[in-house]
Amino acid sequence: MPPARLPGVIADHDIGLALEQSSIASRDLTITNKILQYLNAGLAVVATPTAGQREVLQRAPDAGLALAPDRAPASFAPLQAWLDNPSLLHRAQTAARAAAEQVYCWEREGPRLLECVRQALPPA
Repeated sequence: MPPARLPGVIADHDIGLALEQSSIASRDLTITNKILQYLNAGLAVVATPTAGQREVLQRAPDAGLALAPDRAPASFAPLQAWLDNPSLLHRAQTAARAAAEQVYCWEREGPRLLECVRQALPPA
């Protein structure tokens, strides 16, 4: 699919599934593009508890759930609550979009990135 269509396709869903393997250092430590795209599209997020994704859910706790896939099905009760109660799911979706607008956006992250680049490069 053309990249320009991806945001619309993502937004046609209710919940974004962000599964990563914590045994791979790059997947454990980083915040992946998919979780950021889900937030931007206003999807509630179900994520594996990698370090990067825990960081996102700590900054936006109402936007999603961290569920370890190797846990007993009983630990999935919060996800079932979303499925049983659309208003809870809607609250998570609203919180996800707010996180994208207020935290995980270029206006907030861009200056930090540019400062890191400025510090890393020698003066011209």
